[in-house]
Amino acid sequence: MFCYLSSATPCAVKVNGEFVGKATVNLSFLDLEQAFLEFVPLDQALAPVCYFFDKKQPVSTKNMQIIDLYGGFLLAPKFIRQSQGELKIFAKKTFSFTRPLYVTCFNQGDGKIFLSHERDVFIENTPFSLTDVRFESCSVLGKEYLLIICVSGKTVIYGYEIGEKITPVFKNVCDGYGFDGNLLHLLENKNDLLRHVVSTTWEFGGSVKVKSCTVTAKRVAYSLPDALIPYAFFEEVLVSGDVEKFLTPRLKPRASEFKEFLGDFTAILPPPHFKNDDLVTLVYVDKVAYAKVFVVGGQVDNVILE
Repeated sequence: MFCYLSSATPCAVKVNGEFVGKATVNLSFLDLEQAFLEFVPLDQALAPVCYFFDKKQPVSTKNMQIIDLYGGFLLAPKFIRQSQGELKIFAKKTFSFTRPLYVTCFNQGDGKIFLSHERDVFIENTPFSLTDVRFESCSVLGKEYLLIICVSGKTVIYGYEIGEKITPVFKNVCDGYGFDGNLLHLLENKNDLLRHVVSTTWEFGGSVKVKSCTVTAKRVAYSLPDALIPYAFFEEVLVSGDVEKFLTPRLKPRASEFKEFLGDFTAILPPPHFKNDDLVTLVYVDKVAYAKVFVVGGQVDNVILE
């Protein structure tokens, strides 16, 4: 059975105890019938993942996602951080909300954030050790919010509404941020073909909602060869960018329909070797779809989903 491996965390791969290579976010290929698989992350702070593959009935587990490719399977390991060493408190802070809020940040392998007041307790687990934590707060329309900004390579921002309960209301990853009054400004650099930059402003008020979103690109679509146009087109849909610039005059009036037509895909990959080379693989939470894109004069003239 054809198996493709994809791992956001680089890892060594063993089949029945024998090292066979390295898996990354780029697809790698194995031909398996029945085998004991081991995925050993190069980051030693992460725990290895073991999985017994049987082509007759491969199923997803907590640590392994299996997606049917209709002719093979996509295997994506999910690593968790191992508990390492003693518990070390990183930061403590008290906030003067209606109910005084106590926040403790500590590390034990990964990071944890402990929030408590007289009525409730909430614990947030972070996928990395805490090295730089910052806080912002606001009170708007009778609601109180706390933002915890964890800087570690990428910046991860957690937001909580502080009421009778401590309620998580926001989580996002970004490359830069700013906070002004009750407005959170985020900047994210995408590692895609056109090098998109996504700027969003979130408003913390009666609810938490997007106030504005701007998508720009550092490269232009016409600089790409025709073979890459389908991939760049789907990336544009994924970031909610200017889809119209990819379309022929015939399709431009329907630009707004593509997001609903394609659905909530999360990644774009080349087709497996048992599918035609002119297809693009769209990965969803629990499935894939294959898309055929017709390019005319460097622009998309039709899209068909299989």
